[in-house]
Amino acid sequence: MKRKLFALTLAALMTLSSFAVLADEAEPVQESTEEATAGEEAPQFDPANTPLEDWPEYMPEFLRDMFYPQVPEAEEGKVHIACIGDSITWGAGVLVPDMARELTYPSLLQEKLGDEYQVLNYGMSGRTLLAEGDDPYTEENFYELSHEAAADIYVIMLGTNDSKPYNWNAEKYRSELTDFVKSYMSLENAPAVYVMTPPAAFVVDGADAVVYDIQAGTIEEEVAPIVREVASELGAHLIDMFEETKDHPEWFPDGVHPGAEGNEEFARIVMEGIGLA
Repeated sequence: MKRKLFALTLAALMTLSSFAVLADEAEPVQESTEEATAGEEAPQFDPANTPLEDWPEYMPEFLRDMFYPQVPEAEEGKVHIACIGDSITWGAGVLVPDMARELTYPSLLQEKLGDEYQVLNYGMSGRTLLAEGDDPYTEENFYELSHEAAADIYVIMLGTNDSKPYNWNAEKYRSELTDFVKSYMSLENAPAVYVMTPPAAFVVDGADAVVYDIQAGTIEEEVAPIVREVASELGAHLIDMFEETKDHPEWFPDGVHPGAEGNEEFARIVMEGIGLA
């Protein structure tokens, strides 16, 4: 009940007026303050036409901190698992509108594994693997922080946002995914690296396309096969999330982001994939 009340309060706050885009370490501003004050109005929040994963860009700082809490410091004496990804890893399907961070797949994975492990969520909403995508993961501080964590296990899943028509480039995706995975495989502590194909995407009832410009066909026919091939070529471990999800549209309330049930299944699949079930 409290969580629902908070969600309603959040929605009310965000529709009262326009919020300037504010920055924190996890979500950098797209334009400088000087540019914003040079005659250009601050972005206006339009809940009806703004993808859920973009809502945090329009929040005041204290709400942004709730949506993007700092990744905890790696604790000594534990096995560290770093989850790298986009809004699916971040948990958009349970954070909006319920703010249920405990139901993200990394949180559920932590719950299943227990205190011997520490699961670090480096998911960032809307991010692409492609450097020329509209929001490259490699430009964020989470990219650096995830390397500095020197985790024992890395789980990488980026490609859903790359499937958008204005982002997709198969040749560059293959090359940049190779470099991205290598950057973790080459860490001095020699971590185990697991690469996941992005999950399937679905058209929900009443719609005529997948939301947010995500291209289901591109994910199935191009992104997922490239991920499989790159994992094989590099000797990285593969978790085929596409194959695991392609027959389960019920896991994705909006067709893209897993809800509570979907995240429970994601945690199970990852746990089994890394051999800890």
